Amino acid sequence: NIFISSTGVARIADFGLSEFVEGEKPPRYSTEWYNAGNPRWQAPELLRASSTEEARRKTETDIFAYGRVMLELFTGRVPFSYLADTTLSIFKMVLDGQFPDRPLDKDVVAKGLDDNMWELMKRCWSVDPRRRPTTGVILDQLK
Repeated sequence: NIFISSTGVARIADFGLSEFVEGEKPPRYSTEWYNAGNPRWQAPELLRASSTEEARRKTETDIFAYGRVMLELFTGRVPFSYLADTTLSIFKMVLDGQFPDRPLDKDVVAKGLDDNMWELMKRCWSVDPRRRPTTGVILDQLK
């Protein structure tokens, strides 16, 4: 979630709790992980969680989701937008550590999605939470 303060400053929070809603048909969920968010933005460790403690959101899980939001900002599309909305397939891809395809459209590159930015996003999406950059590293690279 990205909130805008009364002074116009963007604030980020609760990425792991985002939900993707498409169409008018109400979704049907058969797994408990629905309550934890959507696999398009959710860190693999949250998808693997089998207890409340394992499903606890941490800075590292927000960093993962932030990398996905960065991709959205550059493309205007949700992660894995080129796939049919097969949540189970996306779930498996995230667990397997697969990244969304890198967009190479001229307009996306013109917005700043260069090699360095792509590498930063991939680091945010690391399967190992300890390998994800800190917010300080992200801020330094975005300057």
